[in-house]
Amino acid sequence: MPRAGSRLRIVLGLVVAMAALGAAAGPVLGAQPGVSVPTAKVAFLDAITFTGSATLTSDVVRVEIVVDIEGSTRSIVAVVPTTVSSGEAKLSWVLDAPGGFLLPNTDVRARFRLTLANGSSVVGPATSVHYDDTRFKWKTVTGDFVTVHWVDGGQAFGQRAMKIGDDAIRSVSALLGVTERDPIDFYVYGDRTAFYDVLGAGTRENVGGEAHPDIRTLFANISPDAVDDPWVGVVIPHELTHLVFDSASQNPYHHPLHWLNEGIAVYLSEGYTTSDRGAVAAAVEAGTLMPLQALGAQFPTTQDR
Repeated sequence: MPRAGSRLRIVLGLVVAMAALGAAAGPVLGAQPGVSVPTAKVAFLDAITFTGSATLTSDVVRVEIVVDIEGSTRSIVAVVPTTVSSGEAKLSWVLDAPGGFLLPNTDVRARFRLTLANGSSVVGPATSVHYDDTRFKWKTVTGDFVTVHWVDGGQAFGQRAMKIGDDAIRSVSALLGVTERDPIDFYVYGDRTAFYDVLGAGTRENVGGEAHPDIRTLFANISPDAVDDPWVGVVIPHELTHLVFDSASQNPYHHPLHWLNEGIAVYLSEGYTTSDRGAVAAAVEAGTLMPLQALGAQFPTTQDR
């Protein structure tokens, strides 16, 4: 017959063992599905890599990432693969960022999401990253409306570009009756290759500037010795007109007519030139002037005459 001391040691041993088993099983049995805030690593003109972690349970049927890019009305939703079905899982997903798809001066917001078997979801906290062209050390000057960012050239170059931009905003704002209050950024690339790297491989070879109203940003290829060239005084006002036109015409129903957008940009940057007057006069005389019905199209062609 075991002595009392032996029985006590056996009982205590069982208690300790059960407590240890309970401590090991407790977190698993009581675990709740969840996801961490993503961490973003940016490689310009290559990709943004989002990483994080998730606590998976048996009722998690799908792990996703939801990405919102500034200027887009649609979210990117993608499945994030995992190597485990329950417990702690490492998450990683890559957003490709080639030139022309993701432009500098764009905000990107991302969050992980779990979908459960009952149809509900667990949405994690979001992270935001500002996508910048980190290849250069940018100089910056801010005017009344426009902030100019440039690399090549001195302060006088930046001031000149800023003045052209501010004057253009005043002119088109007065015509369209718009008061611009939100910032407008103007990135000037002195190097043509760097400029085309940003806009992407599909960009026409004769483009000197390009406006993106969705992120209120203008990109231009202007070398320091060309800032006083006549074409610069045309391309900057032309492209900035598109930004103000967007402010004046933005609505939830439809896009404004493209020919009207381009026409106002040409008129304000170049005027009603002699060649334009001649083209209109020749069309009237030949009976090839486009009818009013054609003006309802986004950009009428010769087939609409």
